[in-house]
Amino acid sequence: MRFAAQPSTIIALCAALGCLAAAETASAQCGNGAITTGEGCDDGNQVAGDGCSATCTVEAGFACVPTLFPTGVNDAGFELPQGTPDSHWSWSRTNDPAMAVPGVAARFSSAWTNFAPGRWVAPTANYGREINEAGSNNTYWFQRISIPAAFVGQVTFPIIVSCDNSCEVFVNGVSIGSHSTTTPPSFQTTSSIPIPTTAFVAGSNLITVRLFEQGPGTPRGLLVYPGTTGVLGGYLSQCVRGCITSAGCDDSNECTTDVCSVTGCANTSRPVDTSCAGGVCNGSTMAPACVACRDSSPTAQDSGCMMSAQHCRTSGTGAPVCEACLDTQMGSTADLGCGMGTPYCVVGAGGANACVACVSGADCSDGNTCTSDTCTAGACSNPPVSAGTACAGGVCDGLASALCEVCVDSGSGTDSGCGGSTPHCIGASGS
Repeated sequence: MRFAAQPSTIIALCAALGCLAAAETASAQCGNGAITTGEGCDDGNQVAGDGCSATCTVEAGFACVPTLFPTGVNDAGFELPQGTPDSHWSWSRTNDPAMAVPGVAARFSSAWTNFAPGRWVAPTANYGREINEAGSNNTYWFQRISIPAAFVGQVTFPIIVSCDNSCEVFVNGVSIGSHSTTTPPSFQTTSSIPIPTTAFVAGSNLITVRLFEQGPGTPRGLLVYPGTTGVLGGYLSQCVRGCITSAGCDDSNECTTDVCSVTGCANTSRPVDTSCAGGVCNGSTMAPACVACRDSSPTAQDSGCMMSAQHCRTSGTGAPVCEACLDTQMGSTADLGCGMGTPYCVVGAGGANACVACVSGADCSDGNTCTSDTCTAGACSNPPVSAGTACAGGVCDGLASALCEVCVDSGSGTDSGCGGSTPHCIGASGS
């Protein structure tokens, strides 16, 4: 079926009209059901808490779209000039609604003046009088609309249908309801035909209104607008808690995927190790976050780290953080990132970790009781102990050789290692 040019999707309309931002002071028209300059929404009242505030701004936690059933108005909700095509509606004079739609209906204000100007649409200026062929007693009107996914199942769309004689409304080919009068002209009659949310699907929907005529040549026109009898304005905003687009679901978290769905906003965790501005995503479903690094490998480069600092420390001050090495307390094996010559990972100058040969004198033992095992600034040294220091089998010579001797010539009195009847040491390295 060919349709006349329709307005862009409701999402685009909302963006164009600034539905999510409007002046904080109520305009003179706020509450009349028509979105005007400075208004982000207009739901026909000045009551707060229903999504559209008393000053006609979209309230926090809500999303609003213009009404889906405009008649005789442009995309901004203002009245169309007399005789101007109403691109929201197209029509067919055939008994078969599946036939091609021949044209766009036009707005007329000179007929049925008991209703607000700008609302009635008719096929042409003749108001249907040119449709006089026998048997053509039905006129079909068509409107193609787009329903944002978040609104499906959450909003009811009551509409007022006024027409000559009888009307029936269809959504996607399913009859919703009708109203009828038996004594023409009946243009003063209006009747609410609520459209349930179950009639709509996310995305494109086709609204069809069938007008029944009692005979050829009778004026044919249509008046459709949302809300209740007497409500004026081309656009009554529909507001729900939720979203219109995924952009409206942004939680400012790089590690979530923001989606606007039928049930509202969903912010799901992105896969672990996905790159983010500060490093990588932690992959948590409960608390997704961008972390500097993640301990992803027992020995190789961790996620979020570079070769110069390839290991991720996940505990302690500043964690997680990438460092050159980690104190993994692996006993006789070198710490992660260190080699056998410098097996210990310690915090170095400026807080950066570094590999060192020792962290205490115990790490510097050379197995010689005549040396002192010393660790200074991560480096080992083994200076000799004082001469005469007891060692296994005698005393230390106190020299650079750091030997353990039977005795050492002390220079006066009884030599080290000697005593009693043999007080003097001869032949030793220290004599």
